[in-house]
Amino acid sequence: MSEQQTPLGLAKWQLALLVGVPVAVVVAAGAIWYLKSQGETEEEEDVSSSPSKGVESPKAEPEDTTDHMTPAEKAQAAKLKGNKFFKGRKYEQALKCYSEAIELCPEENKTDLATFYQNRAAAYEQLGQFEEVIEEASKALELNNKYTKALMRRARAYEQLDKKEQCLQDLTAVCLLEGFNNPDWMVHADRILKSIGKEKANEHFKNRKPIIPSPTYIKAYLDSFSQDEILSESIREDESIAADSPFLLALDDIKNKKFENIIVYCTQEIGRGEGPCYAKAVALRGTMYTLTSQVEDAVKDLTEVIDMDDDKADIKLKINCLLKRASLKVQDGKESEANEDFQKAITLDSTNSDIYHHRAQINFLSERLNEAKADFETCIELNPSFIQAKVQLAYCKYKTAQISQSPMMAKSAMEEFEKISSENPDCPDALSLHAQALQEQGEFEEALEKFNAAHKIQPDNPIHLVYEGLLMVQWKQDFKKAIDLVESAIELDKKCDFAYETLATLEVQRGNLDKAIELFDEALLLVRTEGEMAQTYSLKEAAKAQKYVTEKMGIKPNIFMG
Repeated sequence: MSEQQTPLGLAKWQLALLVGVPVAVVVAAGAIWYLKSQGETEEEEDVSSSPSKGVESPKAEPEDTTDHMTPAEKAQAAKLKGNKFFKGRKYEQALKCYSEAIELCPEENKTDLATFYQNRAAAYEQLGQFEEVIEEASKALELNNKYTKALMRRARAYEQLDKKEQCLQDLTAVCLLEGFNNPDWMVHADRILKSIGKEKANEHFKNRKPIIPSPTYIKAYLDSFSQDEILSESIREDESIAADSPFLLALDDIKNKKFENIIVYCTQEIGRGEGPCYAKAVALRGTMYTLTSQVEDAVKDLTEVIDMDDDKADIKLKINCLLKRASLKVQDGKESEANEDFQKAITLDSTNSDIYHHRAQINFLSERLNEAKADFETCIELNPSFIQAKVQLAYCKYKTAQISQSPMMAKSAMEEFEKISSENPDCPDALSLHAQALQEQGEFEEALEKFNAAHKIQPDNPIHLVYEGLLMVQWKQDFKKAIDLVESAIELDKKCDFAYETLATLEVQRGNLDKAIELFDEALLLVRTEGEMAQTYSLKEAAKAQKYVTEKMGIKPNIFMG
């Protein structure tokens, strides 16, 4: 559970749709306060998208039945005739009738004309002529830009033609107009957002410049290994190690939270050939490659250590490298290979608590909560003093209670949180996760106290400020205070991508879309994996779509918060 998670464990991709919501989004609780759109135009009945079976085709009308009708009435009669053809799956005849309706309809009857063009788009959709669908739906929208049926139909056509960004724009417009009350279109938009994000990340990630994460992130990552043989100070007791060993310089820099030269020092040590520091230097370089998302280089180094003879690399070191390689394989979507690495680690030493801790985290983030719970419990049984695992187990139980909608389970998890944070008042992880759970329970004052306590203990960690900012949104709808807190977090750590994304999300809520897009761009420079880049692109594309809809299509939300 790294800083890449949002409050209460929401993954970043789960926020993608929330970016475009012009309401007070309770990000921390994953809730949306919906607003109703106003001023929608009542439409004439138009044709269904789904043709009916067994509907007879219209019979020929007597030639003089429309003589007494006005042009508008004649247009309606032609449309109704077309609807019957449509329901009878006779789309070409339906098109002729809708075209006749358009020719007959007075120009000032814009609502009727919009309906006729939309009906013609529906017929073209059934014929699989998607360029024509877009053309006809666009004509309908020129007459009525709030015509959700035309927007939805055009969105489907754009998707068929692989024009995902245009599809997203129309879906965003629909969501705004319907007040985000239609879950089907929310899911559709989510799917398109993920697809766009994945494509853009695939295109851009391979060319990104490796960036060393912030010291806070690196410390959190290293601290997640309770049995880290790489950083053991006992190596300094080996008298055979040269005083000018580059590996010892690397250890000194890590102790002082200086990470820029670690890879250089390790490479220098490796260049000296096999010796007492060789295996650890390879493992540490692989770790830094992992942290900077240089995946191929990381896997190469980690694998070298894993494959070493036991007299060159001890079991703890090999397990450490297996766990890191497993996490890289999960990020690459190779879960079966990651499971093989976990099993290899268990074969080497089934009593190593780190194996179960890291597998539990992966299970948790994959929403396999029962498996995560079992692994956390095994980790704690093997290492009772490892507080991280204890508080994460409590959090896992809390999320299970939420999903199960069990008040008793939730109460038990909260009691467990209270016990852990009371027994470990100086552990910021315990305080922060407890605060997040309290926030969701609506215990805002107590949550704030614990966030403040966590920040006091760990003043260089920006995440506590970000969480507090999100609390201000949920609790008091105080966007100004929230933004001040998140901006302070960025001042504290200019490499905190989570802070940039959160600030961007808040700026969207205030209607500052250009600023939000700039902030997402900042976050894109800092993400560490292709998956994270895809998620961040999804957030950015959601903001861009709302900007287009509000500025170019003239469809605006009722209000912006803050």
